[in-house]
Amino acid sequence: MGGHWFDDGLRLNWTAPTIGYLRLGAEVLRARQLVPEATRVQRPGAITLNAKMGGDLNIAHSWQLGLSHLHNRLEAGTEADHSEEETHSHEGAHAHGARFVGRKLSMLDFTWKWAPNGNNRNEQVRLSTEWARVTDLGGLFIASDHHEAGTLAIVWRLASAWELGARAD
Repeated sequence: MGGHWFDDGLRLNWTAPTIGYLRLGAEVLRARQLVPEATRVQRPGAITLNAKMGGDLNIAHSWQLGLSHLHNRLEAGTEADHSEEETHSHEGAHAHGARFVGRKLSMLDFTWKWAPNGNNRNEQVRLSTEWARVTDLGGLFIASDHHEAGTLAIVWRLASAWELGARAD
């Protein structure tokens, strides 16, 4: 989301004392980067909940699954675009042109790793995918409107200092 969620807030994570990996988390953010009018609002602008779980299948294979949900408590609108002056002040930070602000963002991510003999420092293959869905767009949109996005990436670490990868969005 570019710099939009580079924001003031509070995060709490808990890692469960389990054999496999399980981390639960929550965040409360001001969300003033997403909706500039939020600087006048005293209540939290966004709340996130997330979970990550994973484990080792054997010495060479491991996996991780993540779920997250962001609830934007600020008014969803149709003009979230930045001014021309603001756009050039952080050129290259992220893409511009968004014309809506959704209230709900749900994400799912999955990563599988293979490292021969369990040595991921020298060689590893990572396959990862993400899926996101934005709903409750507000403004000129109807209730059933939504936006979805997905990615698929593969990265091969061929030596400790070299990786080669490809990504499709």
